[in-house]
Amino acid sequence: MHDFFSKDKSFQKNLFPISSIQSMPSIPPESQVIAALRERLSQGQPALALDKYIDCVLYDPVVGYYMRDKDRVGYRPGTDFYTASSMGELFTRLVLSALKDLLGDTLCEHAFVEAGPESPGGILGAIDTNPFSEHLLYRPGETIKIPDKAIVFSNELFDAQPFKRYIQTGEGWKETGVTVMEEQLRFCILEPEEVPASLPDSAPEGYMIDWPLRAHKLLDEISSQTWEGLFLAFDYGLDRSIIFSQRPEGTGRTYFQHQLGSNLLSNPGLSDITCHLIWDEMEDGLRRHGFKQVQLVHQEAFFMKHAQSHIQNIMESSPAGFSREKQTLMELLHPGNMGHKFQVLHAMRSEN
Repeated sequence: MHDFFSKDKSFQKNLFPISSIQSMPSIPPESQVIAALRERLSQGQPALALDKYIDCVLYDPVVGYYMRDKDRVGYRPGTDFYTASSMGELFTRLVLSALKDLLGDTLCEHAFVEAGPESPGGILGAIDTNPFSEHLLYRPGETIKIPDKAIVFSNELFDAQPFKRYIQTGEGWKETGVTVMEEQLRFCILEPEEVPASLPDSAPEGYMIDWPLRAHKLLDEISSQTWEGLFLAFDYGLDRSIIFSQRPEGTGRTYFQHQLGSNLLSNPGLSDITCHLIWDEMEDGLRRHGFKQVQLVHQEAFFMKHAQSHIQNIMESSPAGFSREKQTLMELLHPGNMGHKFQVLHAMRSEN
């Protein structure tokens, strides 16, 4: 364990006291969601750990947010958020340009493995042809099987995995759980199933850390398979030092009709739930499985370095005046839009 905390406790005034977690207001959920949660509260179990609650409301076959037949991504009425892939063909072409820069003329030797595609055809569905040996799509709940030579791509996959929430109490780190009381959801405090070794030895009482354990396990599932090629993930997160010292209320949030919320019990099954990744944990995981050249950069920097020629062509095609393609490019690259909000983690592995 590590201690990232200074002696200055002035920021504690903004923390949630433990008692408030147990009485935090919630919106009455649908009866189907309550029934699904009660089914998981088997054998007299009083509460579910937060990650198990999130797993239910996001991935339950009947009531799960990601399993429902609805539009989630984009700008249309009824959607909840937008991502880089919402920008259509341009994002795909920038990714392809970057891959060619990273892998040269060997793209045809690689399978393109897309984990967690947001549309039926994935990002390659936006173009007519692609240079890869095959295109494999893996959706939630499917076992990912990676060919011997591959590019494993994801866009906002890891932040969509269930996470645990740890809270510092007078008795050390405890775990946040969720229970059903009088047909409403309530937070509660549980003894932790496990405490990550990376958590700090001490923290102010009430400090909360959202720990993306399932994201780490998914990364391990991908990187432990014996394949060579490129790992490429577009997502957002922070380093341990920031999570452990500057995010006292955790990073878990909900997205419902493009509105950001902090109550993880709101609109269960109807809203997205996400938290920031812990980038140095992800980088360490890749290195443990033999990946080299592990790099984390802002989305803007990644495309400016590896897709520069394509960006230049777009800018030169209409040097004066407005174009929709230019506007989309600025959405993807400008630091005030997606350019800094999202990061790109990439790494290579080969037999050599």
